This record gives sequence, structure tokens and C-alpha cells, in this order.
Amino acid sequence: MFAKRTFFRQKKWPLTGKGVAIVFITHLLICCLFSCSCSPNSQSSSGEEPVEPLVAGQEALQGEPLVRGRFSVPNPEMKIFALSVSHNGDDILFSSEARTVSRLDGRGNLSWEIVTEGLPVCAALAEDGLFAAVGTEQGKVYYLNSSGHILWEISFQGKIEHLALNRRGDQLALSVLEEEGYILYCLDQWSSLLWEKDTGLLKELYFTFGGEVCYLEEGNSDNGTIKIVRSGELLWEKEARLAAFSAEGKFFVLYNGEELQYYRLNLSGSPELKWSLPPCGEEEVNWLGLTEEGRYLLAYNGFTVGNNNLWAFNNDGLLLWKRRIPSGALLDVSCTGERIVASSWQEYSEDVSKVMVLDNYGDVLQEVEMASRIEKNALSGDGSILVLAGSDGNLFILEIPVAKGLTAKNGNSEEGEQTKTLYRPVSFKKPEGESYLTLYFFDEEAQELIPVNRSVKASPKLLQSAVNELIKGPRSSSGLKRTIPKEVHINVTEKEGLAYVDLPEELDKLGGTTQVQSMVDSLVRTLSQFSSVQGIQFLLEGKKVSVFSGEGFMIDKVFSPHRLGKKPVLYLPYRSGDRYYLLPREADELMKPVDLVNEILRESYPFLSAKPRLKEIRIEKKEIVLDWDASFKELFPSDGNPKEKALAVLFTDALLLTLGENLPPDRLIFLVEGEVWTPPGGYNFSGEISRPFFINPE
Repeated sequence: MFAKRTFFRQKKWPLTGKGVAIVFITHLLICCLFSCSCSPNSQSSSGEEPVEPLVAGQEALQGEPLVRGRFSVPNPEMKIFALSVSHNGDDILFSSEARTVSRLDGRGNLSWEIVTEGLPVCAALAEDGLFAAVGTEQGKVYYLNSSGHILWEISFQGKIEHLALNRRGDQLALSVLEEEGYILYCLDQWSSLLWEKDTGLLKELYFTFGGEVCYLEEGNSDNGTIKIVRSGELLWEKEARLAAFSAEGKFFVLYNGEELQYYRLNLSGSPELKWSLPPCGEEEVNWLGLTEEGRYLLAYNGFTVGNNNLWAFNNDGLLLWKRRIPSGALLDVSCTGERIVASSWQEYSEDVSKVMVLDNYGDVLQEVEMASRIEKNALSGDGSILVLAGSDGNLFILEIPVAKGLTAKNGNSEEGEQTKTLYRPVSFKKPEGESYLTLYFFDEEAQELIPVNRSVKASPKLLQSAVNELIKGPRSSSGLKRTIPKEVHINVTEKEGLAYVDLPEELDKLGGTTQVQSMVDSLVRTLSQFSSVQGIQFLLEGKKVSVFSGEGFMIDKVFSPHRLGKKPVLYLPYRSGDRYYLLPREADELMKPVDLVNEILRESYPFLSAKPRLKEIRIEKKEIVLDWDASFKELFPSDGNPKEKALAVLFTDALLLTLGENLPPDRLIFLVEGEVWTPPGGYNFSGEISRPFFINPE
């Protein structure tokens, strides 16, 4: 419980802070009452069977029922104002006209409920579910922890119009309609005022990764203005009709009625425009979505009849796919873009809604008709849980199928395997008389450079061997793409720590920024594995030039080696096509051990069959001890199929390397509910890290 605080303001600051102790006691009484009386409204798959909302016996992929749970509000006429779900789908928050804010678990069971002073028109849940914030039409703001305890509440002199939490839940932005007009406030987790600013009527409110607040302000015409504010001062503004931010807040896209504009945010200075283009044809856009790191952009026209109305672009503005989905749909997309959800009742009779689940290729994974008019939806950040709010007072919790096509028969593969390998575990030894070369290839979507380790015969000319292997390209069953055209010859020499890369004239004709950048980056990263290389200089036909290719790519400088280790390195699970890899990535800041584990969990949830919860992590002299809840064992069924085994080993490899590289001990110990536990045979887990190690061996 936070300490009781009172707040004073000379001009527009909220009047008072309410005594927390009284609120806490009242809240306990409310929780006790609801714990006794709420069970008829809450049904889950673990107890009484929920009312089945599916039509014609629809089922999820892999034969699992799609419905995970259901919750019914006491009065079905009550409007639901706000609906949000935590990143992993374990926590659901909604507010309603009953003047209540309710929190459910991932199966629709009521965790707690509070009664608010005024209608709770705004409510938000932090990404990890640890904190929630609520704003009412009478100017009340409540800040709560995961147990439903009101940590503080304050009153404003007006209606709360918009409310946003940053990813950690420790900063709060809110737009208040007061007598003088609209005012934007930014508070910290202790309810202290950080800054305030006069604004117009807001349409959207966001936090960026640098802590700035961004909002879309309505204008006199169809377009408004998007503004970015840092410490209360206007940093940047641009005319816009729609805007969307990536999950981590580093990228954003806007639509101004004529074109899409894609930006990267900078910690200092104005956003950088990366590209702009008109939407497909002459179609209007009325919804935008942007995935993590800005990898995928989704644009939707909800009023088109008969034509394609959903378009997907990559971060270079290249159209990846387009398709037709129902008009008037509510859309949401997972952080990675692997799951896209659209629900609509406007093409059907009033009491029937169609729900579509797409993957990042635009393929339909699931189509479900529901006997309810869906008015709000919320998709968990990891894409595993979808919450739908119907006009009949029902909230449905649906479990989204995980990855499809995880195994494939491949009798003619060059590895000669009957079943395509899903993941190759980390190797701690190399074949005698051979060397491992780390090569960088594009993933299937050309979004990331994936390192793979290829075994070659030992040679005194390893730099040239590495480039030759890079040109050969990835294995046919790898799910990866080459970065350099096949059968070109690139000569590499080294002198006094400088690697000279002599590009042939035919490569100077390469077109496309992505292709040129990927070729240069893959060469730089591949050569950076050799400690003797202190810099890379590109030549064209043996001569230094300033500009390469028709794209005007500058190669006159000496490129510094790309080596990890200056910041914490995480080894994250990553999917490319049918295959899975470990993707090394530097963290933006120092991370605590528990944060390292939680980041691995966050990246792994889309692939795992269960969602284990870390109870404790201990760093001992020679061991790192992770204590999990009982669901951890579900990742390692004794009769597990190849897919289950591959994904479990991917997860444990990610934990082992991430913790082993950032913490002193080299050994990982698993506990389950406090008892030492080891994965059963067939799961390839030693628990010890040795060096050197080789990720993604071919």
C-alpha cells in the first residue's frame, strides 16, 4: 500500500487526494461480498461448461475447443466502456455502466471488482498486469495494483476523456475536460504531477519508448494533428487523420487522407520519416495497426464492399499481401503481427458476428460465427488470448491457436531427414578438424538477419571461406533467404586489421534499399566474427568509391565491426517459416535477472503449449536457480511429439544462454513449486553452458 498523500495545485491541479486506508477497508468489504456472490456470473472450462457461442460446431486448430471461458455481467443492458488484456492474456480488465471496474483471470473467473465514483469511462491495464488505472466522468482517477487495492485516488475538476499507461504502468497520461478546456496531465506511479499542457479534443493518446506522450488532436476538417510532447514541451507535430504506434513505441505510422507516412522515433530530435506512399488504389483508410519494432503495417478500409480492404506492408513500405475481410470490423493485432483478429456484425443479422483470425501471411487460421453482437475486442500482446464483449452482456475469452504447420514431411531434403527439423539446439563443441562459421541470412519475411553456424573444413583463409559460404546461401529447408545473389564472386583480403571487401561491378546494379542494405549488413556481421578484423572497407572492382548502386548507398567510410556484448544480450526465440532460431539482440538498458527471464517468456509465449509463471529466481555462487509454478512441467510431456520437444528445447536454450551470458554462474537449475526438477529424456537439456558455443548450427 502506498502512503497516504494530499495534493495541492495553484491553478488547475486536482483538489485533493483521498485517504487510502478508508478506501482499502471499503474495498476489502466489496471484494468479500463479490467473492461470495459472483460465481453464477463467471464460468470457465475448469468448472461449469460455458454457454457455447460458436455456430455449426466450429473448433480451433489442433482439435482444441476455442472457448476458454465466459463472464456475464448482471445486467446485459449495461454498456462496457473499456476492455483491455495483459500481454500474456492472464488478466482482463473492463469497466461498465454499472459503475464498476472488474478484473478477470484468463478463464473468465472474477478476481476482483471495485465500485467507482461516477461512470468509469476510461480504464487501462499495464502490459504485465501489475497495475491498472481508471478514470470517471466525474473526474476521479484510481490507480490499483494487481490485487485490486486502490493505491491512490485523486479528483480532477472535470471529466476524464482519455487515459493511457506506459508499458511498465509507472506513468499515467490523462486528458481532462475542465471549464477552461482540455488539459493533458502526466503523473508518475506515486500520483505526483510531472507536467501539464493545454490541448484540444483528443482522439488518441499514447506513450512512446522514450517516455514522451503522443496524442492525436481533432481539427476543424477530417484531419487533425498528431503531437509529441516531452516534459510538457511540444517536440513535434504533423497533420494526420489516423495514427498507430508499435508495441514498444519506437515507430509510428500516420495517415493524412492522401498517404501513409512511416516514422522512426529518436531519443533526441524530431522523428525521422523513413518512407511515405499512397494507400492501395484510391481507397480510404480508417484503421491502422503497427507491430513490434515497426515490422508490419496494417491498413484497413471498413467501408469497402466487395474489394480487398486489408493491406499489409513491411517496414520498407513493400506490400506483402492484401485480402478481403468483413466491413465495419473491429481489428486488433498481436505485438509480433503473427495474429490478426477481425470481428464484425455489420455484414450479418444483428445478433450474429463473424470473427476471423489471420496469421502474418494473411492466411485465415479460424473463422467463427458467434450468436452475439460483438461491440469490443481485445487481443493479448502475445496473440494467445482474445476477449470479446457482446451486446448481450457476455464476455467471451477465446484461446487463439498457436503456430500452424510446425512439422512437414520432407523426404527429399538435403539433410536426408524424414521430418523437417524445426529447431537445432545450441552446440557446445565443433567437429574435429573443422571450423564453425557464423553466417547471416534473412528470415522469410526479410525482417531480421538470422545467424547460423555452418561447419567447414579448417582453412587458413577463413575470411574468404566465410564470404564464399554466405554467397552459397542458406540450406533449402532452413526457412531463410539469401542476401547476396548466387554465383557472384566477392574477394576478401585483410591487412593491418582492415578487411577489404571487393564487390564486383554486377552488384552495383542492385536495386532496392532493402536488398543493398541487407547485403552490406550481412557481410559486415559475417566478417565481424573474426577478432583480427577491426574495420571493414568496401571496394568496387578494386577501387574506393563513395556511392554504391543506384540507391546511392554510401560505402566510402570504414564500417565498424558489429559485435554484441557492450549491453546485455538476449537470445530470443524467433520463427522463420517452419523453422525456429535463436536471435541475439542487445537490450536497450541493464536488466535485472527476473526481467531477462520475463523477456524470454514474452517472446516464447506465441510458441509454447503452456504459460509457465516464474515464482522466484536466485543467483547463487555456481548456479542460477529458477523456481516455476506447476505449469512448467506441461512444456515437457514424457510422450511429447517432435514439435513439443523442439519448442521446449528452444525455450530452455534461450534461458540458458541469456542467463549464462549475463550472470556469473554457468549452470541453470530448475525447481517446480520449490522441488528440483529435470526435463524427461529426449529434451536435450544439460543445464550447463560452456564456451565457445554455436547457436543455430546447420
